[in-house]
Amino acid sequence: MSNVYYQKANEQLPTVEQYNNPKSDLNLPALNPVDLKLLGKEQKPVVFKKNIIEKNKINHPEISTEEYNKILSNGLYNSDMILRAKPKTKPNYYSFIYKDKITNNQVLIELNENKNNFEVVNFYNINNKRLEELIKKIKRVSAEGGLFLITERNKSQGAAVLSALNVNSNNILNDNGRNVNPTYYQGIEKQEQKRIEG
Repeated sequence: MSNVYYQKANEQLPTVEQYNNPKSDLNLPALNPVDLKLLGKEQKPVVFKKNIIEKNKINHPEISTEEYNKILSNGLYNSDMILRAKPKTKPNYYSFIYKDKITNNQVLIELNENKNNFEVVNFYNINNKRLEELIKKIKRVSAEGGLFLITERNKSQGAAVLSALNVNSNNILNDNGRNVNPTYYQGIEKQEQKRIEG
């Protein structure tokens, strides 16, 4: 992969043994500053809490600890899209998603400005049908602040993802009332924001 940030982050992820027997909360690599700039967020440490690790083992037994780093690294550091599906009830919860042909890696992370850290809340694999349902949900809540951001980090998939999700490329995303000029961000890492109208 050509994503340098993804490659560097991969080298700093915890070990399988740390997931198997977590003795404390684990620190993950910092999020990509380009993604944070698009979201209007300042950089903070990323924490994977011990209780969330144990909870995930119970809620998602189909995912082995050997797969944790693949899902976390793809979702957080090589994401194709960033979603906010519950702007009213959980406005600080963002889904970072890496889109693959069959199985997509999703990491739910809390980006709360009132906390000292960004916190991983959940992570798992979702199929294309579930992803489409999530996109439809965001369309319904777009007027309330639902967020849908498509990155063009993985250029080979970018056009296909947009086409499959029927995104109107003329719509501009805004978050918390801030309109963003997508052309400006394309110069950073060829990323673009788009607004999905209900």
